[in-house]
Amino acid sequence: MKPTRTIQLALFGAAILLGFTPAAMLSQVIADENVQVVLSATANLLVRGGVIAAIAIALVNTRQTNRKRTWGTLLAALLFDFAAAGSFMFVRLGGETVTGPIISPLGDSLQLSAYVFVLLALYSMRSGGRQLTDWRLPILDGTTAVLAISSIIWLLVINRETPDASDAGIGNFVLQLGYPLLDVAMLTMLIVVGLRPSVECRGSMLRGISGFVLFIFIGDGFIGTALYLSKTAQTTLLGAASISQGLALASLFFATQSKDAKSNGSEQPVESTEFQSVWAASALSVVGLYIVALFILIGRSGIEPGRVTIELVLLISMSVIGLVFVIRQAIVIRQTRRVLEAQVAARTHELELARIELARSHRSLRSLTEHAPMGIAARSAGGTIEYTNAQWDRFVELCPALRNWAPEDTGGYDYLRDLVLEDTSGKKHFFYATIADYIDQQGGSGGVWLIVTEVTERKLQETQVFNLSKLASLGEMSTGLAHELNQPLQGMRLTLANLNRMLSRPQPDLTEAQAKLQRLNDMVQRAGNLVHKMRAFGRVEAADIEAVDLRQSIAEAIELCRSELTNHDIQLNTHLPDQPAMVMGVGQMVEQVIVNGLLNARDALRDQAGKAAVSIVLEQEGECWQVRIIDNGPGIPEEIIDRVMEPFFTTKPVNEGTGLGLSLSYGMITGMNGDLEITNIEGGVELRLSLPAAVS
Repeated sequence: MKPTRTIQLALFGAAILLGFTPAAMLSQVIADENVQVVLSATANLLVRGGVIAAIAIALVNTRQTNRKRTWGTLLAALLFDFAAAGSFMFVRLGGETVTGPIISPLGDSLQLSAYVFVLLALYSMRSGGRQLTDWRLPILDGTTAVLAISSIIWLLVINRETPDASDAGIGNFVLQLGYPLLDVAMLTMLIVVGLRPSVECRGSMLRGISGFVLFIFIGDGFIGTALYLSKTAQTTLLGAASISQGLALASLFFATQSKDAKSNGSEQPVESTEFQSVWAASALSVVGLYIVALFILIGRSGIEPGRVTIELVLLISMSVIGLVFVIRQAIVIRQTRRVLEAQVAARTHELELARIELARSHRSLRSLTEHAPMGIAARSAGGTIEYTNAQWDRFVELCPALRNWAPEDTGGYDYLRDLVLEDTSGKKHFFYATIADYIDQQGGSGGVWLIVTEVTERKLQETQVFNLSKLASLGEMSTGLAHELNQPLQGMRLTLANLNRMLSRPQPDLTEAQAKLQRLNDMVQRAGNLVHKMRAFGRVEAADIEAVDLRQSIAEAIELCRSELTNHDIQLNTHLPDQPAMVMGVGQMVEQVIVNGLLNARDALRDQAGKAAVSIVLEQEGECWQVRIIDNGPGIPEEIIDRVMEPFFTTKPVNEGTGLGLSLSYGMITGMNGDLEITNIEGGVELRLSLPAAVS
């Protein structure tokens, strides 16, 4: 230990001995009572001032928020205690003979205020306490409230203007009851802190403050007991109480020597030197102003400097309250500015991050659109093209009409249209077009993103698959068609034989010969019609959507499938309206879908035990026409009915089905903005085809 430190501790110990040794023991050393009282009072105040200085040094040196708050609160407590001790010394030295009985209640109110701050200091030491932005605010708020309340209690006591303090009403009752209540409260809070202390306040700090509170509790217990005992016992107990007070201050001084606990990374930065200097300068300025005002008031009112009055005490109390309030508001303003600056900085940082993210997203979107295999353009609400990618420019160069294309309907997110445009040589190109909402460069809404994809190759492949499917259907119907073709051929052979015999007669009957020639012509026409239908069904044509009469498509499909149904002993029933059923579609595709439905019904009824039947119903449903193909077969198992329209899925034996019929039919119908679905119904299966009605 350094020599200077040793000397300081020795002087502090001597001051404690001199200031808190009972008068009976001190008189053994110092005979003159007046000298003894002055020396004891001076040493007592010096000890308290030394502890205050030690707390202030600990407050400045610590960097941990909880410790700052605890030391700051204890500093306020010791300042009140110092003022209380000064008041009691004033009374002990006979000051109340000049001032009247107003200083003793003032000392009691100040002492109780000190106890309240000790209680607040213990509260700040517990674990899990709420962390405030600035540790000084609760201390200043507490100082203002406690000083105001203690002043009110003091006024209630001295307002009775009686030398007998016991007759001072409710104010004196509060003062007398305050000591034991606050002692118990401090001891209870000490137990709570001991069970769950804050990490920053453990160790020697907690032990020293615990000793401080315990010795205060013991000393007040001695004083309270002495009030009810004899004069001799009172002297002994009051001497013991004085020793307890000295030990309490020694314990608190010991606590100030503790070091900061190891940081866990959650400590907050201390106030900057700049703010501390501003705070100190403001405080000194306000104190100087009040001191000057005080002396001016004394000089103008004729109050003698040696006489303490109620007005003077109130003036000092209100001045301190005003000073604390000013300091508190200065800290609040400073902290508010800091919070606002931090919020602005955080918001600025967020905006910068958002700007960086926006720029990154813009680059990513630009890269995506530039390398996308589809044409993308942004059209404002006024019709101005504000952006195009490279693929759009290539499409416009191929088909110039795309430059002026605008969607006829921008409503809904399910917009999807087929575009057929011609290039400069007149060749047709097929596109899929969709749109999305676009906000133009001025922030206006109503614009659209135009997104087009060329599907010419895909359309060609679909056409090839469609025609292969038709050929497959012709292959399935080849036996029945051969039978249908064989009948007129056989009839023609027999008719020619009969005609040859008739013409070989000496006198042939020309009328009969003409009838046979007419019959022969009818059979040739029948065979020709059949061949024409087969050729038309298998012909490859451009798939243009136009007005189609569903009745004619059904009739053509029935004519092709009639022999197949007849050969399998399947009854065909039709329910068709008398008027045309015009829809928007492709005639060949509609006919193909109906043929596929009839052939699937034939296969489903192949092993039917009872009478097999297929019905075709054509009816209008709202703005659509529906074709329903219903069979009375066994139905489709529920576990596979959702898969029957998948490509290459079939329930037929190997080598008897491709699994493409329903899949292609679904694609053809949806491509014409229609719908195709298959469901089990009571007593069979229903294939429902829906197409939008043509606008007349």
